[in-house]
Amino acid sequence: MFTAYSDESGSPDSHALVVAGFVASDQQWKEFERNWTDTLCQFGITLFHAAEFAHSVGEFSKWKEHQHNPTLKEERQWFLHKLLAHIKLRTRFCYSHGVRMDEWRKADEIYFLSALLQPYALCGRTVVKNVSEWAARNNIPATEIQQGPVTETHNQGQAIQTYIQEEARSGPSSGGGPSCL
Repeated sequence: MFTAYSDESGSPDSHALVVAGFVASDQQWKEFERNWTDTLCQFGITLFHAAEFAHSVGEFSKWKEHQHNPTLKEERQWFLHKLLAHIKLRTRFCYSHGVRMDEWRKADEIYFLSALLQPYALCGRTVVKNVSEWAARNNIPATEIQQGPVTETHNQGQAIQTYIQEEARSGPSSGGGPSCL
């Protein structure tokens, strides 16, 4: 069995919104979680938040001066390198789908897109289609693909998750912190 896990970012009020994620076998996800958790624990981090990491805030504030301190810069880069290596090693397929909201609003004024579909639902549809096409190219039956929960940043994940689950049942139409021991 393969599972696709997605995360969303942005909002309809921002410049863009994105749904991105990865597909791996269930066994690889178990190994990924073990590797990921080990790396977080090694660096004293309980939960990875990309926005906090990017700005060196929260648990990542220990790297706040990384731009001026070569030792901190090296440690921060090594941390990110290890996390990215886990993704590369353990996942089989990656995807990202976005909507530029200024373009969406212009098209919506002309074509009334929002009467049929919202931007997050569009991303959800393209996730399902993209993952289904990947599975077909790799001779993986649709019954062997499942969609995992969507990580929510702006509470849009439930709408995406509901859509993905419905699409997965009918076919496409065209987190807590680690336990450091």
